[in-house]
Amino acid sequence: MIGVVNFCGSSGRSYGFQSACSDAWLEESGVILFAAPDGPGWRAICVAEQGGADRSAVSRWKQARRFGATSVFVHRQPNGPQRQAGARDLSTGLDPVC
Repeated sequence: MIGVVNFCGSSGRSYGFQSACSDAWLEESGVILFAAPDGPGWRAICVAEQGGADRSAVSRWKQARRFGATSVFVHRQPNGPQRQAGARDLSTGLDPVC
């Protein structure tokens, strides 16, 4: 089992993500990161944010799998503005393919 994985945004801030081992991430409020193994670490394929039961990241997961994503990571953040800012910071810093 994967513990906490850190990804850094363009600001230099490190965000701790938990591996999602089931579909429980579909109900989470936070930044969702879809990734593929890359050597000893992970390559970000897609960064999305969702507000819990809205499941807005599901379509992004389907797209990310086409680009090789095999894992889902969640950075829980119930605060909408902070969640959106974190997703922007990570997208800019990680330069995901989708």
